[in-house]
Amino acid sequence: MNRRIYCLALLTVVPLAVAGCSAEPEVVAVTATPTRTPRPTATPEPSPTPIPDPSLGNLMFASQQDLSDAAPPNPVFDAGPEAIYASFEFAHIPADSQLTLRLERDGRSVAERNEAWQHGEEGSVSLLLTDDRHVLAPGSFDLELELAGQSLRGRFVISVVSGEPGALLISEPFDDNLLGWSEEDDEDQVTEIADGVLRLTQLSEGYLAWSDILPRFSDLDVSVDVRQEEGPADGYHGIVFRLGDDGFYFFTLWVDGYYGLARADEKGIEPLVEARWSNAILRGGETNRLRVVAQGSDLALYINDQQVATLSDDTLTRGALGLVSGHYSSAGMMSVFDNLTATLPLGPVEAAPEPAAPVATAQLCSRTEGRANSRRAGSQRSIRRESYTARPASELSGAVLASLRELADSAGVGAPQHLAGA
Repeated sequence: MNRRIYCLALLTVVPLAVAGCSAEPEVVAVTATPTRTPRPTATPEPSPTPIPDPSLGNLMFASQQDLSDAAPPNPVFDAGPEAIYASFEFAHIPADSQLTLRLERDGRSVAERNEAWQHGEEGSVSLLLTDDRHVLAPGSFDLELELAGQSLRGRFVISVVSGEPGALLISEPFDDNLLGWSEEDDEDQVTEIADGVLRLTQLSEGYLAWSDILPRFSDLDVSVDVRQEEGPADGYHGIVFRLGDDGFYFFTLWVDGYYGLARADEKGIEPLVEARWSNAILRGGETNRLRVVAQGSDLALYINDQQVATLSDDTLTRGALGLVSGHYSSAGMMSVFDNLTATLPLGPVEAAPEPAAPVATAQLCSRTEGRANSRRAGSQRSIRRESYTARPASELSGAVLASLRELADSAGVGAPQHLAGA
């Protein structure tokens, strides 16, 4: 039974196997899948190294080339430095940079330059700001440096009171107006620096033509050349000093041979040295050199290197310096000033010899001038003495009062209190 079943099963399977062998094979279509090309990946470039910005710093000022007295901004140097230097540190300065330097004194430009940078990319440098003694007068100086888009600013001061005896305060040849002398052009006066001189022209009767300069000096030894260019035969010119709120001193030289010293203050005009004749004075249009030494309350007057007076007066102690020209009753006085020098006094004021007694009228003129000129000289002296007597402010002429007020105003100190309402 089992064999039979087996045979039947075998017979059934074999034909099927044979039939399967003889059948056609099935063809299967194969579709190709496109291959995607990978997108190229960019190779990252290295980041550039950042370039540091230029920088400036550590500004210092010095009066010595070796920087032995170097100090940060706002130092005060003694009067009379021969030069001023500035030093600073720098970094990352391009080779093609330009350095610009500007220097001002009391708000007025005194030096400016632009130069190619030649000190490398990084380090420190010392620069000469100026060795011009004319520029280095007492005052407040502001420096501005510009380099590679960066800037440095700083200030230094040159003292007007501190320094060695004889230290230079002002050296003024009047070739320019870097120091800021006042200049006017109006109906009363014309004052200007031109042709190497300071020229003062009085246009109104009884008016003072003047020019002044800051700072406010205390002790000083000042001298200047002056001569008359045009005007009346008994016109005057001179030096104003210690000009301030309380008044001023006025050293006067008349072109026909007299000199004097007065103080203008709350009492009006007070003569301290009465008008005196002096053989030291070169008359007419000749050049005279005037000199004033003021040390504390002691004052000394010189004409052409000859000491003509000393006195003591402690009313005024400090103020501006000015130069004046005029006439008490006429117009047209023109004076020119040159070669002004001011220093700290070298030592105590020495007493002057006693002035000679007034000379006779006839002796005031040379023998060739004759009697008429001699009489005129005597008349001029009487006018001069009258104008040089003590008078309160209420008795002064309007022109003189205006002059005194404007003198104080021009010095930047305001009108003296006693003249404010005159």
